[in-house]
Amino acid sequence: MGLFSFFRRWCGGRDDRWTVGTGADDGKLLIVRARQDVPAGIATERYRHLMIIGWKYAVDDERGMPSTAEADRMATLEDALDRSLERGRSAFMTAVVTCNGIREWQWYARDPNEAEQFLNKGLSRYPRSDLDREPVV
Repeated sequence: MGLFSFFRRWCGGRDDRWTVGTGADDGKLLIVRARQDVPAGIATERYRHLMIIGWKYAVDDERGMPSTAEADRMATLEDALDRSLERGRSAFMTAVVTCNGIREWQWYARDPNEAEQFLNKGLSRYPRSDLDREPVV
């Protein structure tokens, strides 16, 4: 899969706007996708709790990126998280960072307990070994 196809797959299917930037970390490709605007109807002062979900992956090439199959699995997870968290207005995603064996999704949640419930529902199909969650703070 070419880099352009990777970006199109990664950013596609959303009504809102995202910015993609690249850089390097320890000689490996770093890709950051950041949301440009807060979703319509979100009062940011009510979403104060940062939640980070990480996926550790086997590095597929010298750039430090995941394989196509792994990237597809991550996209499926992101869709599930979006359905569970964002569509329910429990949290909204602000950034996704991919580099050298890990992808992190960064969300801001309204209520930590509510977000945890939605999160568990959205993650029920995924092995815990794939995911690394930081507590909602």
